[in-house]
Amino acid sequence: MEDHHGKWRFTSPTHTVRAFYQALEELHQEGGVAARYQRYQNNQKLLVQGMEELGFECLLPHEMHSPFITSFRSPQHP
Repeated sequence: MEDHHGKWRFTSPTHTVRAFYQALEELHQEGGVAARYQRYQNNQKLLVQGMEELGFECLLPHEMHSPFITSFRSPQHP
């Protein structure tokens, strides 16, 4: 983009550019990357708590959890 004065080589993907702009706006409104990370982390902890209350077991120990992906073992009982 910098080498070609803001022009795309082919037809510009306006929907992609607009979606990216909107994503950046929402990130800014939320308070930035740190705030979003904290929200994800809080949601993950709430998910794990609820799933464990239902009898599910996490695949990994809690200290190895990611705020983005959490895996649970399939229950043996139907």
